Amino acid sequence: MELLVSYLHHSQNQIVACMNADGREIRNAVDTRRIAAEIHLSNSTAPSPEAASTKLILAAKRTHRRCPADGFNYYDGGWNVSDSHYLYSVAFSAAPPLLAGIIWFILFGLWLLGMIIRFCCCCCCSCCRPRRQRNIDHNRTAYTITFSLLLLFTLACIVGGIVAYVGEEKLERSVVKVTLYVLDQADVAFGNLRNLINNLLAAKKIGVDQLGLPAEVQSQIDQIGGKINYYADKLHTVSKHSTVDIWMFMRPIRRTLISVAIGLLALILLGFFIAAFGLKFLIYCLVIIGWIVVTAAFILTAMFLLIHNVVADSCVALDDWLQNPMADSAIENIIPRLDNETSQKIYSTTRKVTYGVVNVINSDIINVTNVNMPPSAGPLYYNQSGPLMPLLCNPLHPDLSDRKCLPGEVTFDDANKGICTTPGRLTPNGYNQLLSLMDNNCPGLSNYSKMTYAGLLAASILLLLSVVAWIVHGEYARQRRLAT
Repeated sequence: MELLVSYLHHSQNQIVACMNADGREIRNAVDTRRIAAEIHLSNSTAPSPEAASTKLILAAKRTHRRCPADGFNYYDGGWNVSDSHYLYSVAFSAAPPLLAGIIWFILFGLWLLGMIIRFCCCCCCSCCRPRRQRNIDHNRTAYTITFSLLLLFTLACIVGGIVAYVGEEKLERSVVKVTLYVLDQADVAFGNLRNLINNLLAAKKIGVDQLGLPAEVQSQIDQIGGKINYYADKLHTVSKHSTVDIWMFMRPIRRTLISVAIGLLALILLGFFIAAFGLKFLIYCLVIIGWIVVTAAFILTAMFLLIHNVVADSCVALDDWLQNPMADSAIENIIPRLDNETSQKIYSTTRKVTYGVVNVINSDIINVTNVNMPPSAGPLYYNQSGPLMPLLCNPLHPDLSDRKCLPGEVTFDDANKGICTTPGRLTPNGYNQLLSLMDNNCPGLSNYSKMTYAGLLAASILLLLSVVAWIVHGEYARQRRLAT
């Protein structure tokens, strides 16, 4: 469009220079084709009302889960983060680890309470009765088996904690990568909308020898300019807020996971050495701490299972949307788009602008450039030697229907790259970029969230078994120490 403004502002001088050399004429024709192509870019295909009204259920099979808020019936609305039933159903999918943590907390808490009551009763009874010497029977086989299990559980728990930490680290990197990609694409889309506004405003101001766009078209440019500005700002704001929300959600989860992972590793190592030496009092102190840590680990596991399910649902939903981007779907809650009425109006206006700009240029070529003005014409007179300048091919008829170029007209063949191949949605480059987002980033997010969840689940179960092994092996270790 800058070329268009420059061309119209200095049209007479440029045409004079163009007429003096065939090479310059060819170069000017190329510039003219590029100029018109910039305005023609948004006119490839109008969005059809039928396509826009199609409702697409995203990730229908994957999101087919029971919803506790709907009497535990299956949810069939697909991926939709604004639907409370979807949120309830995906949250319910993370219930098993949470339920396991609650059961562990209650049952083991009751066992600890019984042990405390038993210990208090034994203390009271021992104070009233004289102490008798007991023979300690040491079972070496049981000691060896329990020690082997304790060592196995400890090592496996450490591995599980490391896997969970590494998975979370990679998950965070993938989140950063996707976030930066989304911001970059939002900036590109924002810039494209701004360029469309600038092109339309520049087209509104054109004028060659008192020729310009009709007043009706100029008025329509003003009307749609405000709407395009609104949607451009909305797109920019939504993308920024979405990334901030993601970071605000991920930061506390990361801190909690790091705290639990460090506490888990320290606890499992300390418990191993204390149980190996049979220090009964310290063992029971660690058992109480382990009881709480295991519960927290199960809760964190449920949280990461929830994250994994949401991420996997989103990846499948994005894939479904890419297969049918024109359909109305819940993805519009994340990627705002123009409504169909506004899209049709922008489409109609840009076609009028395209026709008007080409018509103004051709009128100047016919009435001024290719006419040998007499010296009495004043400012319109200049040296017009050389071949006649070809007309620019207008792709539209006066009724805005498509028109084929006539022989001798300059066409858009050299300036049609990047024009949308789908009805008003995506350029091929943009479509391929979204595919790369799906193919390269989504599997990473899904795999790393699954890796973190699996590592946490394994560490939680193994820590639970280790707590039990502390008690059993600690007793055998104490008996062995007393027997020697």
